[in-house]
Amino acid sequence: MQDGAHVDGNGTDDFEPARLSAFLRGAVPGAQGPMHLQRIGGGQSNPTYFVSFDERRLVLRKQPGGGKLLPSAHAVDREYRILNALAGSAVPVPRTVLYCDDAEVVGTPFYLMDRLEGRVFPSYALPDVAREQRTPMLMAMADTLAALHGVDWKAIGPLPRHAGLSDEAQVAVKLKQGRGVWGVQLKLVDAMGQEAPWDGRTPGHLHVRGPWIASGYLKSEGGPVLDEDGWFPTGDIATVDADGYVQMVDRAKDVIKSGGEWISSLEVENHALSHPAVAEAALMVVPHPKWQERPLLVVVRKAGREVTRDELLAFLAPRMAKWRLPDDVVFVEELPHTATGKLLKVKFREQYRGYRLSEDSTRRESGAQGF
Repeated sequence: MQDGAHVDGNGTDDFEPARLSAFLRGAVPGAQGPMHLQRIGGGQSNPTYFVSFDERRLVLRKQPGGGKLLPSAHAVDREYRILNALAGSAVPVPRTVLYCDDAEVVGTPFYLMDRLEGRVFPSYALPDVAREQRTPMLMAMADTLAALHGVDWKAIGPLPRHAGLSDEAQVAVKLKQGRGVWGVQLKLVDAMGQEAPWDGRTPGHLHVRGPWIASGYLKSEGGPVLDEDGWFPTGDIATVDADGYVQMVDRAKDVIKSGGEWISSLEVENHALSHPAVAEAALMVVPHPKWQERPLLVVVRKAGREVTRDELLAFLAPRMAKWRLPDDVVFVEELPHTATGKLLKVKFREQYRGYRLSEDSTRRESGAQGF
């Protein structure tokens, strides 16, 4: 017991419970009597506590302490805003109580919500649950996910920072792939294995974690796919902005690493496809003695339309940085596809593995690199 604050179990390691107790007694109705504080598992990377008084049972989530955090990391303020936005919708969420960014209370920003009584399961596989109980529980999770997808985001209000944006700026946000759904965590990992910032500019390998993320492939083909912390590598390169909006850059196996910079094949292909004479386009990687890798654009012309290599490169030039421009263009009659209609880039990589850049492209490239 510490000034009316009793710490159960693991307790705290970065703040004084007595300060929290004094703050809550003045800020939360019904916070009377001794405060019991218990740190719980299942809070992922944001420390989570049961906070109990005689008449109030609450849950506290806070940013971790002990070091400098990336601006977008451990955004408990974002969690608080999302819970408030979903209140009253078909998505079951606990009622929020307050948000506090005063570091004097628990060392970092935190929020409180009502505690909902229930069972806590450490594994998404529910190994300790009887089979006949497991199905309805999983169906309930699916119903919740369906309800979340059914939420009209306009009806619950746009993000505050987007409300005043121009129409063009709002379209740019809507063209992104969107934010992670409820129950799924996202993170970006750079080439060194470190977490990349959510600044909307820095690309990284996209990892996801959550109860509806696959734990492996059929019949365990390829072996374990989750890391020791339960993260699933999607194989995508993406950026994430400060509001959690994901922008896919490329598949990791398709991105071109040239002179220390990443070139998105999707970006270049989409620009090429906007040319009126281009029916299909695929960006391939070719080896380069100085820049390690450079892009080669393979194009199928539309029937009855003509465009030359130089004309297409001139069309692309104002649409991207010089170092992202393809070093050469190859025109073909058709591109190979999978049974589902996707470009069969595996076949391309073999076909153009030994491709040598033309003399014109080599001369142009030697004066155009901006690394």
